[in-house]
Amino acid sequence: MRVGKAGYIETPSRIIESMLGVERLRYCGYSHHHWLCELTDGGIEFMFKHAPLHSYSKLRISPVLSFGNNSLSHTWIEALDPICGVLVLFNRWFRKVNPKYVSIGMYWSGSFECKEKVLIHKNAIDKDFMDFKAKAESLEDLWVWKRIVVW
Repeated sequence: MRVGKAGYIETPSRIIESMLGVERLRYCGYSHHHWLCELTDGGIEFMFKHAPLHSYSKLRISPVLSFGNNSLSHTWIEALDPICGVLVLFNRWFRKVNPKYVSIGMYWSGSFECKEKVLIHKNAIDKDFMDFKAKAESLEDLWVWKRIVVW
């Protein structure tokens, strides 16, 4: 907004940044990205990509069934999270994220609203990730088939 009167901004979507194995198997999204971006009514909202997103399956979007529970407390079931990583890798061979959810873009002129969502408390961070995961996984067309298997 300081440099131009109008333009186009495109970033990876929060959906793709919340998935394991996009760039590297052990990280969500792109490992060098530190911010999650979402389009709001008038602009873009930024949120820091907190480290627990990489560690717990209950916080990230997955093409396979999550082993995590819907509780904010941590339980023994999280010991199965490494298995989820292997299943994600296997599933990626057959399905991919629908291209319309890979990135977000916005044309602007004049100005637009930029805001940062600041979450500090662990439960607030976990709740935000879990709420977003539920919203994203409710999208019926989130996954598309890459290969058709005929037996």
